Amino acid sequence: MRERPQVIAEKKPIAAAQMDDSSNRFDAQNDLLSDWNRRVLSAVEAQFGPDSSEYEMVGGTRKSERKKPSKKGPVGGSTPKA
Repeated sequence: MRERPQVIAEKKPIAAAQMDDSSNRFDAQNDLLSDWNRRVLSAVEAQFGPDSSEYEMVGGTRKSERKKPSKKGPVGGSTPKA
């Protein structure tokens, strides 16, 4: 049996509010997990160092494995001499 359009229209704001609440709770949990992860990484880095295998095991990138910054060429670019 199909619901009448009026009943659906009445339920729509309630469903939207429930979805907003669910999204807000998800965001809050995500923020807590992100903060916890940052704290664990910091603690492992302090205990074992930024280039340790333990730091890598908990999700960090070892200092020795980071890409080295490249040197940039001259500002004006290179123009061939005639």
